[in-house]
Amino acid sequence: MRPLHIGPIPRDVDGEPIVFREYQEARPHLQERIGFYCVFCERRIPTGLAVEHKQPKALPAYQHRRLDWFNFVLACSNCNATKGTTDTGADTFLFPDEVNTAHAFRYLETNEIVPNPFLSPDEQAAVERTLRMVGLYLTDRRFIERGQAWEKAKRYKAKVLAKNDSEQWDTVVDLAEATGFWSVWMTIFADHPEVRRLLIRRFVGTHPLCFDDEGVCRSQLRL
Repeated sequence: MRPLHIGPIPRDVDGEPIVFREYQEARPHLQERIGFYCVFCERRIPTGLAVEHKQPKALPAYQHRRLDWFNFVLACSNCNATKGTTDTGADTFLFPDEVNTAHAFRYLETNEIVPNPFLSPDEQAAVERTLRMVGLYLTDRRFIERGQAWEKAKRYKAKVLAKNDSEQWDTVVDLAEATGFWSVWMTIFADHPEVRRLLIRRFVGTHPLCFDDEGVCRSQLRL
């Protein structure tokens, strides 16, 4: 799951912090900050991304956060619907704008997403809880598209290596941007720091402090 730096409250043309009248007004600002990707499943969704409330607006305890910029992320309809009114204040969940989710989640060739085995038991439990929250264990359309992205990344990596043409890495990252599933591409190109650096830089909003100069994920969960 791509770690994100969403940044401070957007400002208007006069430089004043924007006061949202409806939460939907935050969508274009979020898309500018983190791109047209679901923050949970990582699919690229050109239209139809929802402004997702990390602490659900439907629960009375979080009504005061209905228009709170720091409670917003972007989610696809599948992740949004599965999360529903899960009380995210009752237990620990991992949101990609709050922790280094690139360190927390592992993407496998079996198309599974699992906790990093080097996490503490409590942290692994938080990963499992987060995966269940948005249904990333389900073999639905998200699962299918994630598998397709994995095969595409492998295929294009093999093509570039066969031609021994490193200048083509930039084109590969163009394809990754158009496809989504940043974590899949980062996993496939784990042994190519030049590609990892491009993926971190080119996917807008990826949190730079989560990685070293070689594009290797830092082994800490808290930012």
